[in-house]
Amino acid sequence: MSNSTLIQSLYLTQHRKTSYLIGSIIFVLITIILIILGSVFSDKSIWDGLAMAGGNALEFCEENHWDKVVVQPANTWSNLGFLIVGLFMFVTGINDLRIKKEKGEKGAFRNLLAQYPVFSFLMGLSCIYLFLGSFLYHASVRYLPQKLDITSMYFLTVVLMAFSLFRSRFLDHGKKREKILPWLIIAVIIANTFIFIYIMEINVNVLFPFFILTVFIGNLIYALRNNLKKSMARKALYLSFAVLAISFVMWILDREDIMCNSGSIFQGHAIWHVLNALSIFLIYSHYRSDTRIDDRYQKAMG
Repeated sequence: MSNSTLIQSLYLTQHRKTSYLIGSIIFVLITIILIILGSVFSDKSIWDGLAMAGGNALEFCEENHWDKVVVQPANTWSNLGFLIVGLFMFVTGINDLRIKKEKGEKGAFRNLLAQYPVFSFLMGLSCIYLFLGSFLYHASVRYLPQKLDITSMYFLTVVLMAFSLFRSRFLDHGKKREKILPWLIIAVIIANTFIFIYIMEINVNVLFPFFILTVFIGNLIYALRNNLKKSMARKALYLSFAVLAISFVMWILDREDIMCNSGSIFQGHAIWHVLNALSIFLIYSHYRSDTRIDDRYQKAMG
């Protein structure tokens, strides 16, 4: 698929290229700042006042450098993939919102995610939060950053569940969606608040896979009913699940020390981060390339 075809499939043709350039510059600046801070505090352990993390924290293959500011280097820096994906989603939402304000229904997209930019903002912010939580967690191996890491994973899946519900068939009429949207956002906020308070009391290795399977099974049922077999929407969903499955295998191989070289820059858990970021981008592409829309936008486009 050519770049122009991909841009068309994701409904990015009316987007300003400069906005993505700005997003790229923000990513580079954040990365440079983190590198500088890492160099300045390289030989200092600034995390000593925080309680140690538990659970999987000490079961990763990578060697822990307790005398350094970054305890697990590969597992830490590999989280930059989440920042890239999160910024892309957020910038995409900004462009959709601009087009909606400038053109109204005349600029309507044949895509629900583009019609309601709030979900791109929520997904983007959740992904950026995932970057922050996981980056700090592996840099410190402390309890509070671990909590940020774990809750951020749930935050993103809750948003994905919310959008999957939002695009379901019983809300095909635009007026129904307009009425439920604020309540759905409130529900997301309440759910994530509850998760932040209580989630550390639940085994993440049990509950999180259930969340992931719920997201993919729901999207698979939707895709089989509404997307053509060779459509980009279906391909992106299948590929997202395949990449996630591979990343899970890498997580297991790393955690069980089956594929382990503790001093290498290539760590199974770091690869898990990179592949997860790719899987998130692909499921976003699945949502973004879905062409089933409600009746209000069908009328707007004639």
